[in-house]
Amino acid sequence: MSDFNFNYKTLPLEKVGLPSQNRVTQKLMVETDTIISEENLKKLSVYHWNENTLNDYYEFTLFIYFDDMNTSESAYCVAEFNEEGVLNQFLINKSSLIGTKWDLNK
Repeated sequence: MSDFNFNYKTLPLEKVGLPSQNRVTQKLMVETDTIISEENLKKLSVYHWNENTLNDYYEFTLFIYFDDMNTSESAYCVAEFNEEGVLNQFLINKSSLIGTKWDLNK
C-alpha cells in the first residue's frame, strides 16, 4: 500500500536500446496541486516498480511529470532501476518546470 495521497497515470512502456539489453522506459503523469517532495517521488517510483513487477527488465527508467506538463519535453523527475529493483539513479530537474504552471520563477 502506498503512503502518499496523489493519483497518477502511466503511459505505455517503451522498449529502448538493443534487444539484448532488455531495457524499457515509462512516463508517469502525477495529478497534484503542489510540487511533490523528492522523498515522496522516490516512494512513488519504488511503489510503481514493485506494483508492476518490472524486474522482468534489466533496466527500467521512469520519467515523472506533473499534470499539464508536456511529456515530449524534459521530465521533472527521472528514476532508474536495475533488475533487482535497486534505484541506481534519481534526479530532479527543476528547469523542466520553466514555462509550465509549475514554474517556480513566476
